[in-house]
Amino acid sequence: MKRSAIITAVIFMAICLAGCGLSDIKLFQKNTEEKVYSENRLLSVNGIESDYREALLYLLSAKESAEKLYGEGIWELKLDEAGTTYGALRKKQVLEEFIELKIICANAGEYEVELYEEENRDIAEYTREFIEKAGRENLLKYNISEPVVKTLYTNNIIANKIYEAVTLSVDTNVPDAEARRGKYQYIFKSKFKETESGTSVPLTEEENTTLREQVQKLRNQAVEKKDFLSFALLNTEAKEAEVYAGAGFFNEASELVMALSDGEFSPVLETGDGYYIVKCIKAFDEEATVANREKIVLARQEARFEELLEKWKANAQVETDYKKWESLNP
Repeated sequence: MKRSAIITAVIFMAICLAGCGLSDIKLFQKNTEEKVYSENRLLSVNGIESDYREALLYLLSAKESAEKLYGEGIWELKLDEAGTTYGALRKKQVLEEFIELKIICANAGEYEVELYEEENRDIAEYTREFIEKAGRENLLKYNISEPVVKTLYTNNIIANKIYEAVTLSVDTNVPDAEARRGKYQYIFKSKFKETESGTSVPLTEEENTTLREQVQKLRNQAVEKKDFLSFALLNTEAKEAEVYAGAGFFNEASELVMALSDGEFSPVLETGDGYYIVKCIKAFDEEATVANREKIVLARQEARFEELLEKWKANAQVETDYKKWESLNP
């Protein structure tokens, strides 16, 4: 099932964190310094309270994932002259992600989201497995209880169901011309050059004329090559020489490229940024086209959800106990 990364929940030792940070931190700084909080409450969203231990599980998971990826000590690594550590930066992001998840879940009633019996059984099983894997020592160390873990798994499922409900009406019809992907090999030569200062400037008219002649010679050689890909890799200025591409990839020359047949070479194609020599390997690649169609639909779904989420964030009443959050150390 496709889903937006921003609603993918995180469970320590069980699920990998894949959230996106919030774009407006000010939303979560609503004069909370003088608030008096209950013992375990970290924040409330639209009046719905959240236990600090839920967010702590996210934080523990983030640290564990970082250490697996970058090695032990990454959490204390200083990132700038001010002494900001990777752990401090990631901790800030985790809180933003956690709040965003809670904002999504706070809107469950609007979509009449309910959990089915099978989903409740899954939550119970996931919770049981997590408790077993975490071990008694870790549970006691971080004061983690079964209801806390269950709440996190429940939030994950609810958030995904809200995402599905919001994006259900998104248009999934993608025109063939937009979805189409073919396989092409090509050589690219740029009309720009880099100066000693590192800036990019256009070639002079004389230099451009010389380049055009060179590219034409390359094209004459290319059509005789049995292994055009190897030849292209030796001569191109692009990072790659083979792509699955569709309309727009070759800029102004895309329409001409899309008209090529299997095995056919293009003439030298001039665009605003340079010159192309293209060989069509497969004008229509079904697998790549299906994947691109799905990618387009997913992008539409995420755009729809992001638009609605921005409205939710703007209207959300969020109160956060920042002192409690700062006191948590994974």
